[in-house]
Amino acid sequence: MKWPMKMILLILGAWLFTTVLVDFFAIPAVFQNVSKRFEAGMVGMSVFSRFNTLEILFALGLIISLWCSKTPIVYKKAVMVFSFILLGLAVTYKFYMTPAITEINLKMRNEINTVVIEALEKEHQLFHSLYVKLDSAKLFILMGMIILLFVNKERKRSNL
Repeated sequence: MKWPMKMILLILGAWLFTTVLVDFFAIPAVFQNVSKRFEAGMVGMSVFSRFNTLEILFALGLIISLWCSKTPIVYKKAVMVFSFILLGLAVTYKFYMTPAITEINLKMRNEINTVVIEALEKEHQLFHSLYVKLDSAKLFILMGMIILLFVNKERKRSNL
């Protein structure tokens, strides 16, 4: 296996691992151990903001590695399309969703009107639900890409 293919699989594996680590362990631990919901939310948004930057780097590294790869990849176009989808998700998280949720959290903290708080809570739940759905899709895309590349590796090996 040549270096671009190793790099592609390394990036996908690292991205999948860190996503699972953040989504299923780090953020739940924050909410279990920080007594105030607002503070836990702010820590969570700080973690996600930094992680979103890492995801953009993962996506760019993946696209560059695919672009540089001379190794014939059966599903290269599909993997490249999925890479750009993942880049789009990471950029959306970093520059739209995470800042929007952070702003909602700050507004809820400073608001005293219960009607406004309820509206902000609904908006927060909408963003949170969208985040969960998009992250679920991201996990499936990452796993699918890894599977496609391993199928490619096995096909290549059986053709030898």
